[in-house]
Amino acid sequence: MRTAINLDDLDLFLNERRKGFLLERVTLHDAKGWVVEHGILKHRTGGFFNVVGVNFESGEDRIFLYQPQSAVTGLLTSSFDGQWHVLMQARAEPGTQGTAQYGPTIQSTLANYLGLHGGRPAAYTDHFIRYQSSVRRVIHDSEQLDLGERYLHKSKRLAILECDPDIEVADGYIWVPEKLIRESVTLSYFLNTDLRALLAVFPWEGEPGIESSLVPACQLVRESLTRPIDPNVIGAICAKLSARVRHGNFKELSDLENWNISGNGFFEKKTLQGFAIEFYYCEATGREVRSWFQPLVNSRGTGYAALYCREVGGALEVLVRIGSESGLKTGHALLPTVLDYPDCTRTMRPAPGKVLLSTMESDEGGRFRHDLSRYELVLVPRDYGLADDLFWVSIAELKWFLANSNLCTIQLRGLSSMLLGELPC
Repeated sequence: MRTAINLDDLDLFLNERRKGFLLERVTLHDAKGWVVEHGILKHRTGGFFNVVGVNFESGEDRIFLYQPQSAVTGLLTSSFDGQWHVLMQARAEPGTQGTAQYGPTIQSTLANYLGLHGGRPAAYTDHFIRYQSSVRRVIHDSEQLDLGERYLHKSKRLAILECDPDIEVADGYIWVPEKLIRESVTLSYFLNTDLRALLAVFPWEGEPGIESSLVPACQLVRESLTRPIDPNVIGAICAKLSARVRHGNFKELSDLENWNISGNGFFEKKTLQGFAIEFYYCEATGREVRSWFQPLVNSRGTGYAALYCREVGGALEVLVRIGSESGLKTGHALLPTVLDYPDCTRTMRPAPGKVLLSTMESDEGGRFRHDLSRYELVLVPRDYGLADDLFWVSIAELKWFLANSNLCTIQLRGLSSMLLGELPC
């Protein structure tokens, strides 16, 4: 059984996955399998994802990644040696900062587990899509929203399963105990955003000894988990989440007024969305295929996501915002207090209080080329001003929203995972 003992173990294991990695910029002509047909960029198999143009009712044109099939993102977990463990994958990705980060047990699109890439099946896929006797029970299963300003109407399945501890550990995978999880969430460029999202929806408890749960390191967070959920808060937020979806129609890429479409990539004439689409050749060890071509989103800038916190009666509360994003299938969702997508024109705003924890994260490395964001938990005064779209919630109430389908953005899930770590408050 391959199990991490400390962070040094995890660092060494991750470094092994960085070996043999290659990424080279190419043209669309050289990007084998990818073609612009009928006004969209697509893979000849019809799988993976498309790059599409959309014209909204307001007259605004935008480019999105379009992947209507739901991906499967899952964690296998088990209890042994007196702690809960999760099975993580050291995963090299073409767009990941530092080449490799830890990801979930499985992070697979429909095209991948149907084998459209022509490579070997992803390890542990059958645990999440077919009956396996080694799976004891389902701990969590939901549909969750993805990046609403990059994807069009995308959600993915998040699943956490308890399994037998003696299952075979595949190459590139390692069991990580709860203690190291609490340390890992405080590190930059270490856990990818899909893994952070799963840790956020994992059941948490305010005290140890509860079956199938993680226990945050901070006493203020643990205390907040024990507070009763206020149905009035839940009702008020859900009422505001019912706003309509933003409607639009597909538009051929060549007809988009603000975009130059060429074999070298897709580039904005005037910075509005803040990214380009470029083409790459990639080689990586330990993946289902040894090499492949693909387009990547490149923002060439840094985003910012912050979750404001306050202490009330010995417990921590967080400030969530109801907002809309152009590509969200629900129209509106719960966002962090502050959210700026990566954009080369963006400037970092100062925090209005004490920064409890700050990390740097890169968006999903399989689709994005070093799209970086700073994530911060910020302690603000108890009487910090409110607006109509902002709500203070306990950690127990936050977890209620996180556990339900398609209510929270991926950035809110990522920031929430940081609440598992030790905080100086």
